[in-house]
Amino acid sequence: MKKLSIRVALLCAFLGLALMACDSAPGPAGGSCSVVEKENGEMVLRCDDGSETVVSPGEAACSVAKNDEGKATITCADGTREVIELTGSAGPQGEAGPPCAATDNGDGSFTIACPGSDPITLRNGTDGENGADGAPGENGADGQNGMNGQPGADGRDGRDGQPGADGRDGRDGAACLAVNNGDGSYTITCPGSEPITVRNGENGMNGQNGMNGMDGMNGMNGQNGMDGQPCRLEENGDGSFSLNATQGPDEFHSGDDSCYVNAAAALNLRSAANFSAALGVPVPANWTSIAEKVRFPFDATREMHLEFAEWDDSMKAKQADTIMLR
Repeated sequence: MKKLSIRVALLCAFLGLALMACDSAPGPAGGSCSVVEKENGEMVLRCDDGSETVVSPGEAACSVAKNDEGKATITCADGTREVIELTGSAGPQGEAGPPCAATDNGDGSFTIACPGSDPITLRNGTDGENGADGAPGENGADGQNGMNGQPGADGRDGRDGQPGADGRDGRDGAACLAVNNGDGSYTITCPGSEPITVRNGENGMNGQNGMNGMDGMNGMNGQNGMDGQPCRLEENGDGSFSLNATQGPDEFHSGDDSCYVNAAAALNLRSAANFSAALGVPVPANWTSIAEKVRFPFDATREMHLEFAEWDDSMKAKQADTIMLR
């Protein structure tokens, strides 16, 4: 039995080499052994666990057969036979290696350092280029025209005013300045006077209905007035303007370029342009130029203005409007 044990120990040293050619996976590594040959031909097998076995030369040859249960059967020429386990005991688990360290460099890059290797630096890649612009879209279809609005109602005819006395032309005053304060109010400043601030007033309350008045007496029927001609502004060939078919304070005569009517029209155009400029409201740019070029009929011999262009000595001047024009 001692010889069988020696054979088993010696064969176990070479069993690992034989099993490497097999198709089964090796088990966990067991303790290692070493073989030393002595001068007398004996083989000494020493293992890490402190055991030692001597094998003499001329021992009977043995063969090894692997079983499916993870065991091997050793059969020797002298008829001895032994079954052994092919898997050795598992070795101890190794210690965990030291971890790697990652450092934020503050410039978008990171440095990774691992024990036993050189550190490496990683950074974010640059942004890719913008893609090409897409093809322009087609123009949308034109919208439909809106419906025409309804015409406004005709205004009521104003009452005829009484003719006033002709006044002399005053000197042109300096323009006033109006400033929009942005809160619904305007400050108007005129030369020689303190500035005033105006704003839109609130609507007042409706007053109480008054008592019905007494019926008045029927008035006398007045005489029918003369039919008037339509008034129109025409540009003359010399750059001046004429107001034709007008009637001044003299209700018995009418014609073209009435001095009174032309003077009133020029004054209104200048005043409207001045107030519009002060309030910041745009008006047609030719109002002032028309006012400067309105025609006034004048008799250079007698140095007096005529009531209108067709005036002659056979007509009697009823008003002093032309005499007051200077």
